[in-house]
Amino acid sequence: MSNPAARSGWYPDPGGSGGERYWDGTGWTTQCRHTQAAHARPQWLWATASALGVLAVVIGVVLARIIASSDNQQRSLPTTPASVPAKPSADASAAAPGVALGPVPASAVSCGPDEETALHNALNQLAPEPVTGRDWERTPIAANYDPCANLSTILVMIQGGTGSSPIQALMFHRGAYLGTGTSKAYGFTSLNTGASSNDLVVLSYRSGQSCTACDDGSVTNVRYRWDGTQVQMLDPPPP
Repeated sequence: MSNPAARSGWYPDPGGSGGERYWDGTGWTTQCRHTQAAHARPQWLWATASALGVLAVVIGVVLARIIASSDNQQRSLPTTPASVPAKPSADASAAAPGVALGPVPASAVSCGPDEETALHNALNQLAPEPVTGRDWERTPIAANYDPCANLSTILVMIQGGTGSSPIQALMFHRGAYLGTGTSKAYGFTSLNTGASSNDLVVLSYRSGQSCTACDDGSVTNVRYRWDGTQVQMLDPPPP
């Protein structure tokens, strides 16, 4: 302070401390104090540094979770190649024109529903018999249905049919409906339960009888086998 007449009080420190020094009216004393302005910048810097520190911690946690999630997804990727369906055998290829069966649905991996439910589900997918235009009876004429078998069947006749009316064999893999044994429905179709097994269905088709109640004529036995991925028709269909 250059004016010796100035009254005593606090004034900006001529020493450049950024605070104030006390003037006793005749000279500068050793009493100093910090002003609010002097504190403003350090407090602002401290708040900024704290905020940056918190932000850095949050970013670190987010990055760590992203990296951990990526590692888990890579570990969960399948390491075994997809299975390739088996190549059909030569005899199955020759009989293919008479087969109306498709590959097993992906959902059929365990035992299926009871026979009544399985038949209901299959008939809901089966179109009416094309020659007569009739729907199918809800009561089977023969069956060896097994919800846990690799291959089983239920035989149904058209509604209001007689012994010579069209009959269709509905095929099942572990309760899942696969389709019909043949694309055409035949009369006088029966199930050979003695020759059938867990993965084999044998159907007998009779034709050429002298009368509808006669047991003469010829019988064509057709075997259907589950090969692990689909049904193979091992014998030619009836004429």
